[in-house]
Amino acid sequence: MKNMMKKLLFWASLVAIVIGFAACNNDDVDVPRFQFDADGRCYWADTKPISHADFLKYAEGKGWKQVSSYEIKEDGSVAKTDFFEGLSTGIVGSFIEKDMFFTSQKTGHVGLLYFEDSYVYSEEGNLISFERSDGSLFDKYQVLSIDDHEIKMISNEGLRSWNDARPTYTLTTYQKMTEEEQLAFRKKYDEYMSGKETHYLAYSVKDGVLQMRMSDFTIDCGAEGVEYAFKQLENGVVQVDIAEVGENSANCFGYIDLDFTVPGLKMGETYQFDVRVKKMAVGVYYSRFKDFSIEMKEGSQGKIFRD
Repeated sequence: MKNMMKKLLFWASLVAIVIGFAACNNDDVDVPRFQFDADGRCYWADTKPISHADFLKYAEGKGWKQVSSYEIKEDGSVAKTDFFEGLSTGIVGSFIEKDMFFTSQKTGHVGLLYFEDSYVYSEEGNLISFERSDGSLFDKYQVLSIDDHEIKMISNEGLRSWNDARPTYTLTTYQKMTEEEQLAFRKKYDEYMSGKETHYLAYSVKDGVLQMRMSDFTIDCGAEGVEYAFKQLENGVVQVDIAEVGENSANCFGYIDLDFTVPGLKMGETYQFDVRVKKMAVGVYYSRFKDFSIEMKEGSQGKIFRD
């Protein structure tokens, strides 16, 4: 009975936030609010600790669909309108396995775009994080509650703009998929990953110059373009850095093919590459194509696919 009362009080607090809070911003009213730390990260201070074992008990191998996302404002209140309402981008499904987190995203340019990432769950704060290329962790979610039917989380939706490092956070609810929904999701995911020639890097050597093309590069709608940087590292790897420039709109992106040449390479030599991308919404470089070699031989060409 005591545990049930605690759960009821927790849900009552969340209901107060979602329903009453967006409609009222009166400093005289003492109501619970989401908080932000010194680094601008949003959190719910009274979250009940969820062990890794309990998280896996409910989440592992089960499919979840996103049913709502409400922006958490700077004052800790929650917006009334769904964050993705009327936008071309939004998460429409996900499923979690022991070490992998799969999502699909609905966009205005294609039906579905799928993502697959290794995640780390931390019992300290109930955080779901993803590892960056430099080994640091990007905290994507804070799990507020989880059971057999529903997950409530704080979700980091990305930076507000290129010049504003504050992320946008939402209060997001996932509901467990039916067995039929989960099987359909996995089927579409498998078909997408095995049947589409997206996310590849094509290369060719012509007139002594290495030319590259990255297909279906996702670019923020506010980006003015991309910038390139090339560096030969001490270990012999050629590092290619691609960064978006402009203003991040956070809620919209399109697709382009990137064409560029890699300078400073000598004919007859074989080079190893690490092609990294810096997205405005993330703010750090991560490896897009890594540990592949190209021989600088006139007429050589090929495609590198992501693993």
